[in-house]
Amino acid sequence: MKKTGILVLMMAVLTATLSGCGSSGSAAASKADTESQKSSAGEEGASGEAAIEATDLTWGTGTLGGTIQLMGTACASVLQEKIPNMSVTVQATGGSIENCRLLASGDINIGHTTQMYDAYVGQGPFAEDGPNDKILALMDLYDVESVAIVLDKSSIQSLEDLEGKTVVLGPSGSGIASMATALMSAYGYNDSNCKMLNLANDQAVDALKDGTVDMIWGFCSAKVPASYLESLYTTVDCRALPQDPEKIKLACSESKDFFQSVIAGGTLPFVAEDYINMAAPAEQFASAAMSEDVAYTFVKTICENVDALANYYAPATCITAENALHGLPTQVPIHPGAAKYFKEAGVWDDAYTVGQ
Repeated sequence: MKKTGILVLMMAVLTATLSGCGSSGSAAASKADTESQKSSAGEEGASGEAAIEATDLTWGTGTLGGTIQLMGTACASVLQEKIPNMSVTVQATGGSIENCRLLASGDINIGHTTQMYDAYVGQGPFAEDGPNDKILALMDLYDVESVAIVLDKSSIQSLEDLEGKTVVLGPSGSGIASMATALMSAYGYNDSNCKMLNLANDQAVDALKDGTVDMIWGFCSAKVPASYLESLYTTVDCRALPQDPEKIKLACSESKDFFQSVIAGGTLPFVAEDYINMAAPAEQFASAAMSEDVAYTFVKTICENVDALANYYAPATCITAENALHGLPTQVPIHPGAAKYFKEAGVWDDAYTVGQ
């Protein structure tokens, strides 16, 4: 069967998609659910991978050029090479929060988030949305690890020194902004004692460099510094403020998506020692309407073709079946297809439940 090329949607398409999110989700949901299970006679792929029913998937990722958008594009390339009758559209979106809503409205079949638990139970940024029982977990691709950054010349020595200061949390709706908000709250900051802003990543770097803001929250993804940080640490001296493990523990108690992690010393050029931080898994989730065969094939193909993935995007080497459940909130059911693969691979954890 003829291979289908990747469709990486550009901003005009993204705008059209977002404008449709406010309308009734019933028609869109029907469309996405139908696409995720569309079928024809199965065949054996040229690569030897067992073919599935003809399937069109739309994967909500993040901003163009961001880690998850690049990782999703790599995964889509390999999925389509190995599974000839699977078509994967990698859709650039506003990120974690928006993707959960796009799944609820039926505009995507698969999404990326760092707040799957919050979306599932309807809390935090999803309090007005209510619980989303369409969400089932697929896998964790990598970890998103936070870092608090100031200029080296700054008088700020600790996260306890931010009263009256201006801090950039991250882009609105992003995973880093959600983590930063939770951690700032754990330190006792609110709008009355600290000015907290949402800015695009590049804008945040420029603002820190020119002194408009006092601190920014940055991040590493898949054990690699976010690309936008290079324009900061290669042009000015900067340093990271330590994160108190007790504050991290307090912040994590508010959301089951967050956990404590360590960025190895030297990963960031301006952080020589191991850096304790609050992190979140890059959670990939699917619609409950997705068939078991499709979810099984999606997860299995990604986990078992890491070398091929790395040809498209080097940080993909972090993906393993052993790590695929790492950090996923146990309160969110695992898709039956994903659970089937994890059990076959010998990595299933009985702390999780299998969705219906």
